[in-house]
Amino acid sequence: MVVEGSDRNTKPPEHGVTYASGATFPLVKTTMFSNLTTRRIVVILSLITAGIVAVHVTTLVFMWGFGHDNLYGLTWLFDVDGEDNVPAFFSFAIMMYAVALLGYIAMHHRSGEKPRTAYWTALAIVFSYLAIDEGFEVHEHIAKFAAGWIGAHELRVYAWLVPYAVGGIVFLLVYARFLRQLRRIDAMRILRSGIVYVAGAGVAEFFGALYVHIYHTEHALGYDIETAIEESLEMAGVIMFIYALLKYIEVHVTAANAPAVNAKKKRPGTEVPGRDDSAWSPGQNSTSA
Repeated sequence: MVVEGSDRNTKPPEHGVTYASGATFPLVKTTMFSNLTTRRIVVILSLITAGIVAVHVTTLVFMWGFGHDNLYGLTWLFDVDGEDNVPAFFSFAIMMYAVALLGYIAMHHRSGEKPRTAYWTALAIVFSYLAIDEGFEVHEHIAKFAAGWIGAHELRVYAWLVPYAVGGIVFLLVYARFLRQLRRIDAMRILRSGIVYVAGAGVAEFFGALYVHIYHTEHALGYDIETAIEESLEMAGVIMFIYALLKYIEVHVTAANAPAVNAKKKRPGTEVPGRDDSAWSPGQNSTSA
C-alpha cells in the first residue's frame, strides 16, 4: 500500500506502510499478549501435561500388566505422585509462571481500579506458597503435625487436608468480593480454574486418603489411578488459571496502558511514523504528497 495523502478510511496493512518515496515503516504493536500468543502458551502447556500423564499411564500399564516396575527409569522419572522428577518440576514451573502473571497485573494495575492491587498481590503470595509447597512438599510436614494432633497416624501423609480445607474456605470467603468486582467472563474463568484445581488437590486427594484407610496401602493399581487423576486435575487447573490471567492482561492491563503510550506525541509536523513510541495509522498526521 502506498500512502500519498490523507486517506482516513484506509485500514493500515498488517506488516507496515510504504510511502511514495519507497520507504517502508513497520506498524508498532502495543499489545503485549495477543490472542495467538495466549493460545500458543495454553496449547504448549496442555500438550506437555498430556505427554507427562501419557508416559505415567504407560508406565502403570507396564508395571501392573507386565511386571516391569522400572521401564528404563521412566517409572520414577514420570511418576506424577513422586518428588524431584519431571511432573514435580513442571507443576512448580507453571505455578511460578502464574505467580509472574499475577505480579505483572499487580505492578501495572491502575490506581483506584477494582479489584484493588492488594487482591492481586495477595493472590501472587498465595500462589507463591502453593508453588513452594508443590516443589518442596511443605504440606507433608504440616500433615505429620496435624496427624499427631488428631491421632490419625495411619493417615499422617494426608492429614494436611484438614488445615488446608479450613484455609481454602477462608480464602473463598475473602475473595468472593474479588470475584464480584471482576467482569463476569473473567470471574468465571478464574472460578472454573479454581474448581478444577481443588477437585484434584482436595477432592481426589481425599479419596486417595480414604483408599489408604480402607486398604492400608499405597502400592495398588487403584491408588495409582487416583493419583493420575489427581495430578492431572491440578495441572489442568493451573493452566486454566494461566489462561484466565493472560486474557485479563489482554483486555485490562494492555488496553489500559495503550492510551498512555499513544499519548507520547512530538510537536506537530515532526512525527516519524513507526519510529516514535506510538502506533501509526493513516488517519494520523496526514499531509499531502
